[in-house]
Amino acid sequence: MRFSHDCFVRLIADGVACGAIPAKAGGDQPCLSLDDGACAAADLILALVDTNRFLCEESIDLAIFSAVLHGNHRLYASDPTTALARTDTLRPHHAVRVAQVARALALPDTTVRRRIAPFTRRGGLYVRTPTGLLVATDRLRSLRECDSSSSARHGSIRLIIKRAVARGLSLARSERSYCDGRPATPTIE
Repeated sequence: MRFSHDCFVRLIADGVACGAIPAKAGGDQPCLSLDDGACAAADLILALVDTNRFLCEESIDLAIFSAVLHGNHRLYASDPTTALARTDTLRPHHAVRVAQVARALALPDTTVRRRIAPFTRRGGLYVRTPTGLLVATDRLRSLRECDSSSSARHGSIRLIIKRAVARGLSLARSERSYCDGRPATPTIE
């Protein structure tokens, strides 16, 4: 429970840091309680799965997609040539291997390979490269452009955050709500 609470607080803190969540004053309580944070984490997971069902119908596929996206982003962000080229395009050396994704999610390699296979076809979520998988950014852009109901679908996520703020989570000073401290950034190695 403590870890899920701290992961929720970290997710919100990272959202505030990157500007995805506007920082506002917190609730009247000194910090978000363990029970409220753990419940918010569970609610958020369910809301994220439901909100992204148009992308991946099964939650395991969404977890795999998230791991690939995270791995691609970490490699992209740490690539010095990306900043010099001023590009937002993923390149083959930003790819992650299926074995890395399987290890990060504690899933069998064969399960991950079987689950991604339908998504690597033309127009799918992934692009296969000799070095691994890349998220098909063109596909994501087209989904975002043709999706007119995204604001309505994200409403439950906003409500979960508002409820956590009402229960004591400070968006401006979220560090005071951690139980055991900020969880480490997950790695895909």
